[in-house]
Amino acid sequence: MMATKLIILFVVALAAGTALANDIGTVEVTGLGDRGSCPVRPWSQQQIAKREKIIPVKFDLPYAVKPKVALFLSATDVDHRYNMRTNTEVQNLTNEGFDLKIGVWCNTYAYWLKVTYVAIADNYQ
Repeated sequence: MMATKLIILFVVALAAGTALANDIGTVEVTGLGDRGSCPVRPWSQQQIAKREKIIPVKFDLPYAVKPKVALFLSATDVDHRYNMRTNTEVQNLTNEGFDLKIGVWCNTYAYWLKVTYVAIADNYQ
């Protein structure tokens, strides 16, 4: 796990052309509910409900100021018979952590999702 974290930090640093990212981590999400809990509507109509969770995330060390945070899905286990529609969002960002909001549409069945985050100090040039 530590070797993977270091490799990802190195790749992020190369891509950004800056010093290394300060924090990287993953959050595994299960239990977003059964598709049967939501009525399925045609794609052309607005979804009337969605299943979501909010998960608190703490950084390894606090930052002097609020960092910038990027999120991406790094692994999924979803039912292949249906469309996969997910959304992730950083909420309540502070210098010590944030709330990860993750949700799926009603016509998506997600058994397991893995979200990776990268936090970089805001004062990097």
